[in-house]
Amino acid sequence: MRKEHYIIGEGALSSVVKEYKAVWGDSLPLIVADRNTWPIVGAHLHEQFIRFGYSGVEEFVFPDVDDVYADYEHVGVIRELIQGNGLIAVAVGSGTINDLVKLASYECGKSYMVVPTAPSVDGYTAIGAAITVDGFKRTLHCLPPEVMVADVNVLRDAPYDMIAAGYGDLAAKIPAGADWIIADRLGVERILPEAWDMSQRDLRMRLADPAAIARRDGAAIDGLFLGLVEVGFAMEVFKNSRPAAGAEHMMSHAWEMVHLSVLGFPVSHGFKVAIGTLASTAIMTELLKLDEDDLRRAFKEHPPLTWPMRLMEIESFLGDDPTRAATIQASQAKFLEPQQLEQRRQLTLGFWKELKKDIAAQIIPFEQLQDMFRIAGCPCEPVDIGLTRAMFMDGMRKAQMIRERYTVLDFAYELGLLDTVMDIVAGGELYYRDFSCLAQS
Repeated sequence: MRKEHYIIGEGALSSVVKEYKAVWGDSLPLIVADRNTWPIVGAHLHEQFIRFGYSGVEEFVFPDVDDVYADYEHVGVIRELIQGNGLIAVAVGSGTINDLVKLASYECGKSYMVVPTAPSVDGYTAIGAAITVDGFKRTLHCLPPEVMVADVNVLRDAPYDMIAAGYGDLAAKIPAGADWIIADRLGVERILPEAWDMSQRDLRMRLADPAAIARRDGAAIDGLFLGLVEVGFAMEVFKNSRPAAGAEHMMSHAWEMVHLSVLGFPVSHGFKVAIGTLASTAIMTELLKLDEDDLRRAFKEHPPLTWPMRLMEIESFLGDDPTRAATIQASQAKFLEPQQLEQRRQLTLGFWKELKKDIAAQIIPFEQLQDMFRIAGCPCEPVDIGLTRAMFMDGMRKAQMIRERYTVLDFAYELGLLDTVMDIVAGGELYYRDFSCLAQS
């Protein structure tokens, strides 16, 4: 999928003004950056706009000392700057800056431009922005950029932890694809071949050499960014984030709500997703060990609940959690009443062998994936992102509740096996071994 004003290449920064002018003419740009991206790229673009006749170019640099947070308050800051005037926002940064500008521009009825500074996320070319609203991480509808200019020299020189975060985010598409296979088999959300091919066709090739990523090989990092861009296109085609996000992203959202940090620095989206990717892979690995008789025993031991019974479980788990109302709403939307659940369980028994083959063919074995992450510089253990065992477990459990998106967590819950597989995954023997001893403040 190609777009006329999406430019990726060496020295592409020199074409920013040309691409801007082709779309917005003499409208004045507002360069939006943070304290990190302004001196690296933003100031250069400011001079470039002035040199080519945009003497009134404006800039806004977020004053946040810490990393800018993707919440609705920050969206409001940008919205106030561009609302009711002719300014066109030019986002200079990575995932957070892009999402803030994307949503603010959409709410003002405007298009926008992005100049990515790191191959760290798949959201550059995607519909929607991941924004925290009242403490709850949501994907809010908005349109992708009209113009994207990505200079691969800038991407290759990005801070390495951002490159590694992009690798983690791209690898998430492997178990997310397995989630989609499960949802398709159950008739919950069908696979759209065009979107599937965009997100999955070259995925394994782009992940195959983490050592090349680690040594900043130009071709490997270019491939990483192109993979992320392709996933963004897939989301645009499918009209939601299904091609990009499964259980691993739901876990990331749940952990983000507790503001994970390590040594005082917030944990990136890609790093949270990496741990979620491993956890999702581990859950699927445990399910693949079961046969039809194991499922029947689980069905017998865990008869279907009515909604009032399930609601009591959810309320007991959430307590006074500020996301309580939204979580209950999402959980109820996908809840199956006893007769419906019995039907789905029988359906699952009928194709269990075939489904297991499909899942096994899709996922990367846990130990292999963990080794790939280790080589790429991604986190491999919960302790790496500041998770205690309790936080890890709570995140997995909450991830099953907070979105209507059907994932392996919902599948395991409906089979009566979610608690069992979570206990195994977090048990410290087969999969993860190192958890933080310090609760997040």
